[in-house]
Amino acid sequence: MTVDLATLTRSRPGRPELADAGAISPEQARRIACDADVSRVVTSGPSLVLDLGRRTPVVPAGLRRALVVRDGGCAFPGCGRPPGWCDAHHVIHWADGGPTALSNLVLLCRPHHRMVHGRFGVRMEGGRPVFRRPDGTPLGPRAVRHATAPLEGRAPP
Repeated sequence: MTVDLATLTRSRPGRPELADAGAISPEQARRIACDADVSRVVTSGPSLVLDLGRRTPVVPAGLRRALVVRDGGCAFPGCGRPPGWCDAHHVIHWADGGPTALSNLVLLCRPHHRMVHGRFGVRMEGGRPVFRRPDGTPLGPRAVRHATAPLEGRAPP
């Protein structure tokens, strides 16, 4: 579940979401939070950069949560796959010197992850991923908001 603190504390209405089910009411979010382990991801305007440098290519849980907050699911334009179906992809590959940092990571579902490792390209511009076709032309902006409908009966690819 993703919900801001102001919504949980009733100081400001917000729009909580469940990763694989979509928007829920603030009251539902408060009920879920009562029995949940709460993890904090602090954001201010554009998300603050989390950076683990070159120590490891593995994306730890806290950094993945920040990635889920920023991307909401597969970041490839037009894709609606939720975060649970996605891998964290190093834009500049770790083996090529890329850091394990929010500024160098993007969520991609398996099919789009394979495409980016193939001939499609991705780079970060203004803290957001921008995708390019094999000929170098940019793909359109991302138009999909993830988890807007239940995914009953659908399994991850």
